[in-house]
Parts: sequence; C-alpha cells; structure tokens
Amino acid sequence: MIDIPKFHRRKAFDLMMFGYVEGVKAALPTLSVMECLIMFAKSNNLTEEEYPLESARSTYNRMKKEYL
Repeated sequence: MIDIPKFHRRKAFDLMMFGYVEGVKAALPTLSVMECLIMFAKSNNLTEEEYPLESARSTYNRMKKEYL
C-alpha cells in the first residue's frame, strides 16, 4: 500500500474547514480559530448540532499538527 500522509486521507469536509480557517487566519490574523470556525459554520448554513464547534476545533488542531 502506498504511504499517504494522514493529512491527505482526511474527509473532504475537514479539508474544506482547514483550508477555510487557514485562509481567514492569513487574511485576518487577529481572529481566533473559534471565530473562524463560527464563520465557516455560518457560511455553510450549519447548526451547532450538525457541526459541533469544539469537535471542529479539535479536528483543526490535529490537522495543524499533521500539516506542520
């Protein structure tokens, strides 16, 4: 089996979220990760039940470690 980095095996939605947060943080570095996640959820019409923000923050943090 080909050795594919964990980052590339993530779900598409997690990759979208990570890219969104990284892009917003690059454009507006004063925003927190949680503020970026709230913006992501709102821009995708997601409720807290559909997209728990604490879980999303954990996913983001794990992906950030994998990426770096």
